[in-house]
Amino acid sequence: MTERILSQEEVNALLKGVQDGKIRTQPSAAPTPVVRAYDFSARDPISPEGMSVLHFAHARFARLFQTALSSIVRKEIQVQPMPAHVISFDEFVKDIPPPVCLNLVKMEPLNDPAFVLLKSETLYTLLELLFGGSGRGAAKTAVTEFTPIEQRVIRRIVGMVLDEFLKAWVPFYSFQASLIRSETNPQFTKIMSAGDQVIRISFMLQIEDTSREILLALPCRAMEPVFEKWVGGSSRAREVDSEWAVGWRSSIADCPVSVTAELGATALTVREFTRLAVGDVIVLEKKVSDDLEMKVEGRPKFRGHPGVYRGKPVFQITSLIHEARRD
Repeated sequence: MTERILSQEEVNALLKGVQDGKIRTQPSAAPTPVVRAYDFSARDPISPEGMSVLHFAHARFARLFQTALSSIVRKEIQVQPMPAHVISFDEFVKDIPPPVCLNLVKMEPLNDPAFVLLKSETLYTLLELLFGGSGRGAAKTAVTEFTPIEQRVIRRIVGMVLDEFLKAWVPFYSFQASLIRSETNPQFTKIMSAGDQVIRISFMLQIEDTSREILLALPCRAMEPVFEKWVGGSSRAREVDSEWAVGWRSSIADCPVSVTAELGATALTVREFTRLAVGDVIVLEKKVSDDLEMKVEGRPKFRGHPGVYRGKPVFQITSLIHEARRD
């Protein structure tokens, strides 16, 4: 005998619920899945290891270019590298409204050109310095094309940028650079597609209280062989390039650093400071027998005593200062 699942009363109650609308007969709508858009053209083409080496190379360029530029204009100029960013070529062009001095550079063995950008206010500040001015004049923008004299100065500055750029990259990759042409309107440089990515690198020139900017753009697609030489082509454990490592260590060893030994310090009020005169004695916080600190690039590294050797001031190291490791 067939077993009944529902009684007659339960069947009647179910039918009444359906008629009254208390019981839904339509299936519930499935939840809408969360879909996130993914732009396949926006992937980061540079690994973190490659970006760190990129930053190191351009910090080295900043030091070399600072020395070369300060020597030519006979004025101390600070060159500070800013963080590099990967953007599309279209974004790079839109960020530099004309008139500008955009220089296309052949970077052999790269297939695509690199760019050296001098904004007009940067160019005229450097022009003023080269011709004996202070470089503190009001920012000036070009109205028409650059004059022959200005074009000669442009070629000289771009040549200096390329020379120091090649020197900075010697430990990492061997480039050969040559200027192709200069443009005043970025829209005329239809060398790359709008979606092609470039590495935008900015260098700030500090001339007393005036700041100016020089931009470099390296083509990401053409730079892939360079990145592969640095960190390999995959995410697995990579073998160390011994030739590259030796060159890097050699370059670091040749970098100049400032070393200072501080005799001591003290605190004075403004009244005490303004009353200082020749012959006054300022009492420092250290005793004559105390060790002094020697700082390398502003960071304490050694302790020791000052002295004189063959008529020259010297510093004898007695101990090392071990800093706490930073995570």
